[in-house]
Amino acid sequence: MQEFLGAIALGPQAAAWYALQFLLMILAALVAGRSPWRRAASLPLVLALLLLPCVAPLPPLHRALLACLGMLGTLKAMQLGFEARWQSQHAVWHGLAPFDVSTARRAAPAFDLRLFAFVCLHAALLAACVFALLRLPATPDPAWLALRLLLGAGML
Repeated sequence: MQEFLGAIALGPQAAAWYALQFLLMILAALVAGRSPWRRAASLPLVLALLLLPCVAPLPPLHRALLACLGMLGTLKAMQLGFEARWQSQHAVWHGLAPFDVSTARRAAPAFDLRLFAFVCLHAALLAACVFALLRLPATPDPAWLALRLLLGAGML
């Protein structure tokens, strides 16, 4: 468990790499557009998004998270550059959000207790699966492998 906590600890160096990745995502979303010049200008930013996890001197878990952010930023920059429906006044919001914001509308602020409970339940399920996976022995026994596969599916 200590190895896992040490691997996910966000020190100043890891925070700086995440901040750089988010900055690249924001810049790629701002630069990407439908004109050929804007597409060409966003290409170096997209390449930097994809290559940053390869050069970051971080543990594998942090590099994997940086790679996921890089793939998200790449996808969003491509959407902003090639699909007309993604062109909106919310380029940065779209560039950082893992969901569709092209049809977003203003709404009155409200706290949805049902949605909050739903998110808390799923966060608890994820934490339980991760905790159980860290506690399982690493043996080639088919029963343990099946349990690990089930827990991995639960995480997804």
